[in-house]
Amino acid sequence: MLYEKNGFNCILYNFLKEEFANASISLIGQGWSSVVFQVNDYIVRFPKQNMEDYEKEQNICDHISNKISVAVPSVIIYKNKKHPYVIHKKIEGLKWNQHTVCQLSDKNEDRLAQSLAQFFHTLHQQTTGYIAPDFIPVEFDTLGAFLQENADRNLTQLALSKYKNALEVPKNQQKKVLIHGDFTPDNSVLDCNMRLCGVFDWCNCGMGDAITDFIPLYTHLSKEFLMLVISHYRTYSNQPFDFERFKMLFLLRHMYLLYWKYQNTTNGVNKINNMLASILNKVK
Repeated sequence: MLYEKNGFNCILYNFLKEEFANASISLIGQGWSSVVFQVNDYIVRFPKQNMEDYEKEQNICDHISNKISVAVPSVIIYKNKKHPYVIHKKIEGLKWNQHTVCQLSDKNEDRLAQSLAQFFHTLHQQTTGYIAPDFIPVEFDTLGAFLQENADRNLTQLALSKYKNALEVPKNQQKKVLIHGDFTPDNSVLDCNMRLCGVFDWCNCGMGDAITDFIPLYTHLSKEFLMLVISHYRTYSNQPFDFERFKMLFLLRHMYLLYWKYQNTTNGVNKINNMLASILNKVK
């Protein structure tokens, strides 16, 4: 049963049953910013943080809808006093993940990588007045105390050594461009020819360093596929891609996520060690 008895998801489900009588309603899931339902052919999202992110998403999607080659949501905001939400028509396409990529022929894998690179390049060419909040990494001493108390000693020593170097990565090394901020397979769909055809969940979009748009992609996909995407991106942009700097930014971001996910847990040692080992493997 997806809906917790007397839980918040159940409350939202019952609210939707009142709003959309006789509609087919199902819970898709939830992330950092939203609880997401499908209502007939529409996607409905309830904010877990604030409505301002949705307003930004609405404005940016309206701005870029005719400037990029993939579909983006046409977001409508309903500021219901009880449960405010946003709704948009579901973007149709094929779901995909790392397993999907592994099953592709070399030709289709290259086609997918090229379509991702083209999307990023086109997006990064857009300029708006929107601002992405500056990312503030966890302080070295704070992270060190957390890892020394909760993680394997050898993993901790290696992680802190790399983290110290990562903190020295120059800020604002590249100009700020329009970024999606959370591009993953879960936030996109493909067409039948294995090309990117739709991108959604733009709540984290704004102006930022282009290189950071590849961080979530690397989290969910292999290094080999990421390098293929980057190769095509370099062709489109005619700019170098500093992969070593990228790895350091990846480390900063994921150590931040690790800390905030487990800082208040008392029995997550194995999970912390596994996540820490996975992060270090990505940046070695």
